[in-house]
Amino acid sequence: MIKKIHNKISTDKNLKELLSGSAITFVFKISGMVLSYLLIYLISKELGAEGVGFYQIMLQTLTILGVIFGLGMNISILRYVGQFNNVNEKPKIKLIYRYLITILGPVTILASIILYFSSDWITETLNKKAEYAQGLKIIAISLPFFTINQVSVEFIRGLKKLKISEFLRSVTRPLIIGMGFLIVKSSPTKIDLIYYLLISLVINSLISRFVIWREMKEIPRMAFTFTKVELFRTSAPMILSSISSYTFGFVPIFFLDYFNSQSEVGMYSIAHYLSTLSSLILIILNTILAPKIAELYWSDKTSLQKLLTQSSIIGIIVSTIFSFALIAFGHFTLGLFGEEFTSSYYVLVILVIAQWINTWAGSVGLVLNMTGNQKSQSIISVATFALLLVIYPLLIINFGKEGAALGTLIGMAIINLSSLFIAYKKTKLIVAFIPFKLLG
Repeated sequence: MIKKIHNKISTDKNLKELLSGSAITFVFKISGMVLSYLLIYLISKELGAEGVGFYQIMLQTLTILGVIFGLGMNISILRYVGQFNNVNEKPKIKLIYRYLITILGPVTILASIILYFSSDWITETLNKKAEYAQGLKIIAISLPFFTINQVSVEFIRGLKKLKISEFLRSVTRPLIIGMGFLIVKSSPTKIDLIYYLLISLVINSLISRFVIWREMKEIPRMAFTFTKVELFRTSAPMILSSISSYTFGFVPIFFLDYFNSQSEVGMYSIAHYLSTLSSLILIILNTILAPKIAELYWSDKTSLQKLLTQSSIIGIIVSTIFSFALIAFGHFTLGLFGEEFTSSYYVLVILVIAQWINTWAGSVGLVLNMTGNQKSQSIISVATFALLLVIYPLLIINFGKEGAALGTLIGMAIINLSSLFIAYKKTKLIVAFIPFKLLG
């Protein structure tokens, strides 16, 4: 049996690349998650659930703004770099990166200036404490670094430099913020945390730009018909897809903050962080699959279907194991962050189910975006997002943080089932895990 599996892996180039890439990515992803959990643990012990809540509100404000003003290029870059990463078309990659810098630079700087000078007004309008305005001003300064860096990391990922891309994505930020926590002897404040976040983003941005410069310097410049308009036309529909991917996990925290409290945000956030362990394998598989989907769809669709089937089997097995473990030991794990966090057990259970559904559906969002069906994905995203904007407040007002988790579960089910249907209709690819389907 073992010999048969070994022979299959040895003779299947794409499966071998998937598994070897997954192993590398798994190490960095796990390292990043461990560091993130340690950071949240430190925050919870020093500043309690309220401190965790404030950090999450500021971080997710930055993330959502980064997604919006990234103009969907973090996804389109993956498609184009994967498609053009060959001897004949590689000079296009250099041109694309120059385009994204000249587009995103001015856009994010303008957005940063607007946010900085409107932060006091936003704080007063929402009737929040003065620390919100301080936090938003630091987030405004961070925005250009965050946005360009997230696109740069995806660019590196598209080049199949998985080690460095995953290190930059998962490890550097929690590592640097945690170091700030430990190096500064006095007890950190909520605002100190956001300053550490800014420092981590600046360092991350410098490293990613250096890596890309090193990769690009050997590629000659050549004239191509590929234009900024074409890049933007592909990227624009992906803005909505990108926003939706963050909606399910973290938009609820803004409703919780508005209707309830920072402490509720903190308790929900801890449960959300833990639940993502259930879909960790999907995140890892997606990291390797994204450029492969773009490459194989245009050249070898049969091999792509085989690879998607193999990845769905790997994903569902690992996700099921993690899901059972999280539910069985949920009380104990939540209690590690503090006794107050154990009240989020049912939030954790609901979110684990949501993440399991997400893993069962496989890399369906990637398939739509990497195969030129980004408009269909955007329509699904907009419709689901609009529905959730109605559902979240109703559920949160009536059920608190458990309602927020239930809204996430509903949204996850709707978007995945709809995307699976559209993906099959448009591409004839079966993305989700199908029981008893052989590896082929």
